Amino acid sequence: MSRYNSWELLEIKRIIEEVTKDLTRDKLSGEKKFTYISKKLGQAQQVIDKLITVTEDNGVLCWREHCARQELQAIQRASAAILENLELEQVLEQIAVNVTEGIGFDRAVLLMVDREKKAIQGKYASGMTKEEADEFYVSLEEDNGLLYRAIWEGRSFNIDDETEISEIVINQYKEIACHLNSVVVVPVTSSLPGNFCWQRKGCINRKACLEKKGLGVKNIDHCLACEDFDVLGVLTVDNCKSNRPITGENLESLQLFAQNAAIAIKNATLHRTIQQMAITDSLTGLYNHGFLHDFLGREIANALRRDEFIAVVMLDLDKFKKFNDTHGHPLGDKVLKQVAKILMGNTRKGDLAARYGGEEFTLVLTQTGAEGAMQVAERIRERSSRSSIYRV
Repeated sequence: MSRYNSWELLEIKRIIEEVTKDLTRDKLSGEKKFTYISKKLGQAQQVIDKLITVTEDNGVLCWREHCARQELQAIQRASAAILENLELEQVLEQIAVNVTEGIGFDRAVLLMVDREKKAIQGKYASGMTKEEADEFYVSLEEDNGLLYRAIWEGRSFNIDDETEISEIVINQYKEIACHLNSVVVVPVTSSLPGNFCWQRKGCINRKACLEKKGLGVKNIDHCLACEDFDVLGVLTVDNCKSNRPITGENLESLQLFAQNAAIAIKNATLHRTIQQMAITDSLTGLYNHGFLHDFLGREIANALRRDEFIAVVMLDLDKFKKFNDTHGHPLGDKVLKQVAKILMGNTRKGDLAARYGGEEFTLVLTQTGAEGAMQVAERIRERSSRSSIYRV
């Protein structure tokens, strides 16, 4: 028997036995019997009401525990799904999808930090269109709303009617009559509270960070260039369709998921970097000799199957060895980088620019015949002659 209702059941049993015993002895008759039974039934009803209340409370508690277990299991499944994937774009998309389909919120938008633009931009969404997600854009230099603060303070926020947040976000939610108390903003970071880069004693920008309005940044350029800065983005989650409130337990679950999401993003980014290093020339940033051969083999096969032209342009730098011997390898490397930049500026999507070796370069031009290849080669020669290469 449950410890929550054993006393109540025993009390009801005692009342029933007492009434049965008294009635059996026929001690009461007429109006007195009716009054007696009514009194005992009243006592029993009070106990039953108490039993129902306790049972309901216990049921709510059990339901909450059940929901918490379900949510934790959903987070574990969602985290496992994103941690198993090493393709960055798929990881980013799965983060948003798993918040809705896996954990059970209505909508989610993943905004990522763009270090070059010094902003956070909507990247992927679930429960809304790509166009709606793209509207989420917040400057990290000018904005002081919650998305801005989530990045620089590394903490989560509940959004309500009194909360200041970026105008674009407020307007978007108001357009669909969203209850703003059902929206939360969670930073995507693997750091625990109190252990962000600007809070570590070894941070070289610590003093500058702590001087700006207490929010974390004085010199944004320093922080965004710092390898230790590990707030990768913001996860905005809402229940705007169901209007279900987001509880403190929900927020804790989202923070746990966001930490796992940050780890998954770092893993996928590292995987992409390693893959890119394997096929890229470290000096010029062009594709290397090995990748050139793989790419060329695939594209020749495609051209034959489609009955299309494909062109290969080989280029080298005249008297480059003499230049290196005269001016030194650092200036020679500078020349190679400038040439690579010109080549990349003259290739289309689907073409390839590669460093063949030394001062030799190769262009693979898809869907291009001999005449078109000659035009590209001449354009590169002209732009090279007008560049600062010859004034190094």
